[in-house]
Amino acid sequence: MAPSLVVRPRTVEEVGRTLGEAREGIGVIPWGGGTRMALGRVPRAYHWALDLGGLEPVLDHSPGDLTVRVSAGTTLEALQLALLPAGQFLPLDPPLPHRATIGGILASASYGPLAAGYGLPRDMVIGTTVVHADGTRSRSGGRVVKNVTGYELHRLYTGSFGTLAVIVEAAFKVAPLPREERTVVADFPSPEGAVGAGLAIVRAGLAPMAVEVLGGQAWPLMSSLTPPIPVRERGYWLLTRFGGPPPAVARQEREALALCRQHGATPQGMAVLTREEGHALWRGVADLGWGEPVPPLAVRLSLLPQQGVQGIGLLEEVGPSLSPTMAIALHTPLGVLRAFWSPPLADTPALIPALQALRRRAHALGGRMLLERVPLPVKEALDPWDVPEDLLPLHRALKAQFDPLGVLNPGRFVGGI
Repeated sequence: MAPSLVVRPRTVEEVGRTLGEAREGIGVIPWGGGTRMALGRVPRAYHWALDLGGLEPVLDHSPGDLTVRVSAGTTLEALQLALLPAGQFLPLDPPLPHRATIGGILASASYGPLAAGYGLPRDMVIGTTVVHADGTRSRSGGRVVKNVTGYELHRLYTGSFGTLAVIVEAAFKVAPLPREERTVVADFPSPEGAVGAGLAIVRAGLAPMAVEVLGGQAWPLMSSLTPPIPVRERGYWLLTRFGGPPPAVARQEREALALCRQHGATPQGMAVLTREEGHALWRGVADLGWGEPVPPLAVRLSLLPQQGVQGIGLLEEVGPSLSPTMAIALHTPLGVLRAFWSPPLADTPALIPALQALRRRAHALGGRMLLERVPLPVKEALDPWDVPEDLLPLHRALKAQFDPLGVLNPGRFVGGI
């Protein structure tokens, strides 16, 4: 779909005037860096694109309070560079940080491997300024970690995909940059070993920044980004990132290596990377499935952390019927599995029942399966969101309250709101 008009406001006031001029039947879609536009239903209408990349930059950083306020059109990469002189960072690592904007990251609740150690976007945002569908403006939260009492509406806007309001500014908790970093890489012959070692590291209280298991074609896709590590062509790879004072990191590294050996890691497939060596690796892990060439099929399974092995087995059982080229990444402490397939894909008539079967199997485990990227005919046949039916009335009631004319992202979100 293409809009009939692109509006690029420079100020919050211009965002308000634009939305105030929209009327019933006009579909306005907020646009940040465009990294998550494939996600969700096909909108009912797309008349105006609201490009927030031109908003006047706002940066109010309080290093002593570990907080920052920033405009929604700022890219994550630009924000991290601004925080660097103070030795601080926003512990979010969603895909494509050079394009992903602060507003888009919050609206889509986008995250990466660092969520294992620091939490999700909703855990870091402490305030937002939004413009509502009628053009009015409101604030939620504030610029300090402990705020006034009341509803934390900034957490409601996070993950609402711009269907309730347009985020124009946000305030966050930030964190000190670790003095030292190390990444432990271990190769396992089975998912039981890789996932078991990852969970053991978490349960041992080692406080890793990130714990990721890669499978399928994931490591070959990553190998060009990392120092040469002798791993097998087929296997499962556990990546664990530690940060903090040098003595603490050294102890975590030793204990993690010991736990990996206990769970059957291949001795010649173990390595420890420095901060500089690990940087490209973790950037590649976060971008996996989003960088060029973009895989045409991607799903996300949300299970319990202890069900990671079952989730991998499920994907390996059903995945080959979708495409022989499958890559898997597991956010181990969260139980979230990402899988994506490169061409050649099965024909659409075969894709639909295979994805339906995968979703049913995920439901049988008590989980959910989000379709992150699928061919258009599949999206029209299957609900990308997979939200329980009993929650839809609440979503529809919120939409009716916040956007009664259905102006913002009409039809894109859960239940077609």
